[in-house]
Amino acid sequence: MPQGTTITLPDDQWTELTNDNATTVTVQSLSAWPVQVKGSVNATPPTDDLGALELSPNIGIINQTLQDVFPGSGFTRLFAKGRSGARVVIWHA
Repeated sequence: MPQGTTITLPDDQWTELTNDNATTVTVQSLSAWPVQVKGSVNATPPTDDLGALELSPNIGIINQTLQDVFPGSGFTRLFAKGRSGARVVIWHA
C-alpha cells in the first residue's frame, strides 16, 4: 500500500519505513545526524549493518526503485536506524 509519512526512530534499532512491499521509494533524513538505511526481502528487520547506506542530514534517495538502490538484492522493504529521535520521511509505492 502506498505511503507518505515521517517516522521517528528509536535509538540504534532497525525500524521498518515501508508498511508493505515497495518498488519505488523516496526517503530523506530530516535529522542533524546521519541515518542508515537497509533493505530486506520481508518485514523481518536486518540483523547487521553490512551493506547499509548512510544518509547524511537532509540527504535523500529520490524516486528510486529498491533494485536501483540495492542491485540484485530482491529487497521489497526498507528499514532505517539512527540515534534516538532521528526523523526520516518516506514515500513509497
